[in-house]
This record gives sequence, C-alpha cells and structure tokens, in this order.
Amino acid sequence: MTDSRPDDPTVVQPAVPGLYRPTFDQGSEAPTAHQAAVPPAPVADQLRPAPPLPPEEGTVKRRRLWPVGVGAGLLLILGGAYVTGYLTSGDVVPRTASVGRHLLLEKPVALSSDDARLVADTAAAAGVVTQLMLTRRYGPVTREFLVRIRDLTVDGVSGQYSHGAFLGGPFATPWRLTEGVLLDLGPHLLDLLEQVAGPFVSVCARRNRHDAVAIAGLHAEGALSSVLLSGRAGGPGIQRLVAFGESGSLTYDPGELDESVCFRIAFDEFLSAVHHGTPVVADARRGDDLQRLLGACLESIGTGASVDV
Repeated sequence: MTDSRPDDPTVVQPAVPGLYRPTFDQGSEAPTAHQAAVPPAPVADQLRPAPPLPPEEGTVKRRRLWPVGVGAGLLLILGGAYVTGYLTSGDVVPRTASVGRHLLLEKPVALSSDDARLVADTAAAAGVVTQLMLTRRYGPVTREFLVRIRDLTVDGVSGQYSHGAFLGGPFATPWRLTEGVLLDLGPHLLDLLEQVAGPFVSVCARRNRHDAVAIAGLHAEGALSSVLLSGRAGGPGIQRLVAFGESGSLTYDPGELDESVCFRIAFDEFLSAVHHGTPVVADARRGDDLQRLLGACLESIGTGASVDV
C-alpha cells in the first residue's frame, strides 16, 4: 500500500505507518475543538506504527458518513492511532482495534448498546489503549471538584447542562439535530453524576417537543439525582451541578470552560497510556457503560416508566 491521497476528497485512505496531519472539513466541529489540541508532529510521531487496515476494509466513504454529521470521524490519524467519531464506531472501530491500533474515541461510542459492547470487547481482546473524549473529565476545574466531593457523603445532586448550540452555528451538526441532546450532552452529564453520586440503579427520563430532557435517577448508595439537558436554550450556556449531604454542599460550575486545554490534557494522557501504560480516565468499556445508561433513558422516554439499569 502506498501513501497516496486520492483526488476525490470524499475518500479517506487507510492509515499507514507514519504521521498524517488531520484533514478537517467545512462544517465540522473539529476545527474548533480537536484541531487546537493536535500534538506537534515530533510528539505525535512517537506513536508506534501499526499495520494498515486490510485493503478491502480500509477505505471509508466520508460522504456516506457526513450527512449525519461525523464531527471527527477518521479525520485525525497519528501513526498507529485514530481519533474517530461515534458514527463509525459500530463498524470501523472494531476492525481498527483488531489490527492493533490504539483508539482515541469521541462520545458516544456507538448508537446502540450492542455496538458499544462490540467496540469495548474488540479493543480489550486486541490489547489496545482506548480513551474516551469526555471532555470535561480532562478539565482542571472538574478534577478539583471530583477530589473535593470525596469528602462529602452525597444524598442528592441537582443540575443543568444547557446551551444554544443546536439553534445554529458550527455545532448544529446534522447528527446532533437528528439524534438529539441526550446522545450529545448525556454522556458528559451521566458520567459526572456517577462520579459524584455513585452508579445508577434506575432512571426515569422525559423529553419535550423542543428536545429538552429531564432525568431523575436513583443511585446505588441511595442518593437521588435530577438534571435537565437542552441544546436549544438561548443565552449563556449553563453547566452546573450541586451536590449535598448532611455535612454540606458542593457546587460544580466550570463557567466558560476552555475546551482546548481539556483536549491537550487528553492527548497528553493518551500518549502516556500508549507509551507507558498509565491508566486513562475513561476507556471504551466506560463508553459501553454510558451507552447502556443512555439506552435506559431512551427506553424510559419511550415507555414513560422508570427503567432499572
């Protein structure tokens, strides 16, 4: 296989050993997020090369994926590693893992629990590093809050995660408008809720005609949670959780989060995991767990009943 680039811009060639700089498309969210955090070439080139994908599997038609708005799907190829968007995950990502490529995965890992489990199982069997881009988990403010919360026995958590990105602009991508706010913001918020209040036991979710989603949860140690999500809220965005217990309360409010800082930390930790085996904050198995929670929320929305998880 040669390092050739087709004239047809809708074709993404398979990765071959060495470094490719990312190719970002108009309308992608990637230029405002991932691109700012791409490591400089000398650092990125340290990634160990991996064999290319089999020829019959190695070419992906971007046009087939783009109408549903892949944000970063197969756009960033660093030696033996991919950054990939979720809509490729059920098919391309397991094949990519199976030939030994480490995976930096966008959320959600897949659209279904079965596909998410396939990604996690294949990556585990191949022994590759996977890291999930739960952006806020890499932010210093979030990490400080999660350290402080360890001293609080949490009885309840309330919160809101809302912004107006779905109303227009670079983040109003087709997949967000089609799949809705739950699959976009849900992984971030559900993950944080479990870090704060412990694993979910059950969820009850509702969605209105403007795609605002309310989620009430019961957690394993008895804590209760209640949160609101919206991608169609005008005005400044809100990211806020308040956790309380008998000894007091703690508030998580990162304000205007600099996501480029989060992405740089995520890339550094991914490279460290690849080279040195250091643990990652969240991997494909965590993505599988979150997809199961998202599925329970969707089931609750559909049935109107609480769903055990």
